[in-house]
Amino acid sequence: MKPHAHGILDELNAVLGHPLYPLGEAVQRMQEERSLLMEEWNELAVLTRSIFRHRNARSHEGEIRWLSEKAGDLLKDLRGHASWAEEQLRPLLERALDEGSERMDDLQAMIRRAEDGLERFIACLAAAEPVRGREISGHLAGAARAFDGLFCLEGELLDALWPRTDEDGVC
Repeated sequence: MKPHAHGILDELNAVLGHPLYPLGEAVQRMQEERSLLMEEWNELAVLTRSIFRHRNARSHEGEIRWLSEKAGDLLKDLRGHASWAEEQLRPLLERALDEGSERMDDLQAMIRRAEDGLERFIACLAAAEPVRGREISGHLAGAARAFDGLFCLEGELLDALWPRTDEDGVC
């Protein structure tokens, strides 16, 4: 049996159908996905800044192509996270929190905002001349605000949900 961070044992509670198992598993997955998305985002932001700080470089064409691929991977992961949140997390959140439906709507809106910011960043990378690093950095800053909001909201949701995994009969 594998114990989760919240102390629930997988096999035992899966067999017994413990009411907290689905919520605890979803909270743990949300925390893991949030950490991975944060890591991917931070890596993309640091790489973008480091590439465009070197003003003496004559061409960033290869780096821009590479950044586009990294940003595309992040966008794919973000969309997967959004899909999971809608299909799996929404029903649990609605049962676990009084304002669960509104919080889930807020989460989906923040994810869409982050997707839009990332799509604009990718479009700017695709259209930019290699010497126009300021424009790319500006789109990065816009996407950063969206991702900061998303990560903040997910942190609030996790803070609200973790205590609920210790209560009987939540889900």
